[in-house]
Amino acid sequence: MILDNIFTYNQKIIFSTITAGIWIYFRTNQCYSMIPRKNIYVVCVVMLWTYVNYIEPLFLIIGLLILASYGYFGNFINNTKTINESNK
Repeated sequence: MILDNIFTYNQKIIFSTITAGIWIYFRTNQCYSMIPRKNIYVVCVVMLWTYVNYIEPLFLIIGLLILASYGYFGNFINNTKTINESNK
């Protein structure tokens, strides 16, 4: 699927595994708060992400990038709202 001309399936698995290890090593408590608990929408998205990851290992990296972006931009938006509200 993705980058099949460049990497073999096993190379993608190794690359994804190393990326997951780096993510786990550098994670913070904020990483856990990015994914709300007891939210059926989030559960379905994570289940879909897991399924697609079995088909194409590079989706692990894509999903982690989406999570990191969501965490960064979510905090950026929340901090901007807090600053704007405190200026009123």
